[in-house]
Amino acid sequence: MSGGPYHIRRRIEQRLDSYLAIEVVLRCAQHMTGKEATDLQHVRRYPPWLLLLLVKWVLMRANVRVSLLRPLADRQFEGLVDLMHRLSGCVRLPEAYDNPYLLVRNLAFQQFYLHHRSPYSFAMGRLGTNQLLFGSLPSAHPFQADFARITGLTIS
Repeated sequence: MSGGPYHIRRRIEQRLDSYLAIEVVLRCAQHMTGKEATDLQHVRRYPPWLLLLLVKWVLMRANVRVSLLRPLADRQFEGLVDLMHRLSGCVRLPEAYDNPYLLVRNLAFQQFYLHHRSPYSFAMGRLGTNQLLFGSLPSAHPFQADFARITGLTIS
């Protein structure tokens, strides 16, 4: 079997079809919310965006034939995480996007869920992220103009 993104995703889906969805979801949640969830090495091994994608896929594929499914052992979960890492190594890099808005959309799916949406809290990280991502763009770049039009502020 080839190691391309389609084949890796197919292997992940085949494995997900053999486990109880709730076990995959709970295991992912444990890694995202446990006391080690703030440890850098732990986050590198279990990136939240990969775990959330795994949760999405297992819920989309939840098998109703529960009696045929087997429990998810640690070794099997680690195998799923390894495949997710292999799959993430197949994604396009920023320079591979023809349209910069596609890059931003993909970044948004990976990052924006971390932002708090409470109207009563203000986090500088909300604005700082834009500065880090787009602050060095030329002033005539469409991102600069769109940001100024929407927010009334410059990115910098």
